[in-house]
Amino acid sequence: MLLAFGFGESIAIGVVSGVAGGLVPAVVGFLVQHQQNKAALEQYERQQTDRDRREAEQRRRDEHQRAAEVLSPIRLLLRENQPDETVMVEERYTSELAKQKWDRWRPLRDELVEFAASVPSQQSAQKLLDLHTAVHLSLSSVDFLLIHVDDRRAFERNLEEARRRHTEATDLVEELIEDFRVGD
Repeated sequence: MLLAFGFGESIAIGVVSGVAGGLVPAVVGFLVQHQQNKAALEQYERQQTDRDRREAEQRRRDEHQRAAEVLSPIRLLLRENQPDETVMVEERYTSELAKQKWDRWRPLRDELVEFAASVPSQQSAQKLLDLHTAVHLSLSSVDFLLIHVDDRRAFERNLEEARRRHTEATDLVEELIEDFRVGD
């Protein structure tokens, strides 16, 4: 019996040793593998975040570039069609000036509307469409001044309206340029 007990004890110790001997390395191996997987996942997430950040920065730069391409010619058109300067043009040039102005505005208008449809910000898109309206009203009010009005008081009222509309359009284009420069 003593022999059996001793023999059984050594079997029990051997089994426990064998299980523990195999289990400990397995647990340690699992923990090491888990840490390696966790580190690899964190590195992947950092790389993905960096890639997402770079892509977002590139989209902002592209949008800023596109805004400059669309808004700068509109700013120039407005600067060249200020109401006070336009009314000083000789009568024989007024119809040609008006035609040139509208010929320049048409493609700019189309680009502006296309750009408004492409920007992700609804607020920026609405401002761009508001600019479309403001520029059209500004150019139209300047055209109205080119029609010779015999009534000096009516002319003065029309000139004030043209100045107001021109200022609204100019302020809005400057605001949009700044919005896109800053990143909206």
